[in-house]
Amino acid sequence: MCQNIHTYARKLFSEAMRPHIEKSSRLVRATNGIEQAMCFVEEGYRRFAQFQRLEEFVDSDDLSAVRTTSTRLLKSTRETCESQISILLSHFVSLKIDIVTRIAKNLCADGKESNKGLCCYGLVDDVRCLLLPNCFKLSTQHFAASLETQIRKNIRQRQPAEYYSNIYIALKYIYEFLEIDDRKDIELLSDLHLNSFSTKDLILSYYDSLCEKIDRTRFGNAPHVDVHISYVKMEEDDMISIQIKCECR
Repeated sequence: MCQNIHTYARKLFSEAMRPHIEKSSRLVRATNGIEQAMCFVEEGYRRFAQFQRLEEFVDSDDLSAVRTTSTRLLKSTRETCESQISILLSHFVSLKIDIVTRIAKNLCADGKESNKGLCCYGLVDDVRCLLLPNCFKLSTQHFAASLETQIRKNIRQRQPAEYYSNIYIALKYIYEFLEIDDRKDIELLSDLHLNSFSTKDLILSYYDSLCEKIDRTRFGNAPHVDVHISYVKMEEDDMISIQIKCECR
């Protein structure tokens, strides 16, 4: 059965990858076809393999071994099929690059409205209607990766903190909407989050984190130290002067 699934999946895969004016619909049909075939086998393999009759002729240990082997083969087949599905979906998403680029440009236009993440609703709903649930879940990771790439290309530099904050909020909202928990562009999120704060807030946050790391053990005769920290913005936009004044008493 697993071998038949492999053969069927390869056939659908090769047909979908051929150049054709209706490549998008071919990719969708192939993706759903592989998933449907896999689900059909997973749901009915016990009946196909006549497990009920097998239970009458073998002892419990042998039956357990058969079940373990069947589960392992099905898992391996599922992984192979999902690998092919993922490749098909990556090509499907690449055909939607114009829409994804428009969404990214809209997000990065001025950063005034964090709810601009809602603009991806139409695209996602259309794809959800085309693909089976598991295929849709796999597709969202490709859409997120494509969107992240386009955001990096279109994001503006040297903008106010609010600009990056709103894009960060919108992107987080999109991740939540797509139900993506892993395989995010952590570096992009980190950069957006970092730029979401003013220079003053970053300095205060930095020294606050330092204070948290300081050993708070008290010594009986140790002096008390007051530390005053201030900063002055230099003429160059990217430079600040930090002044630290310590007083012992």
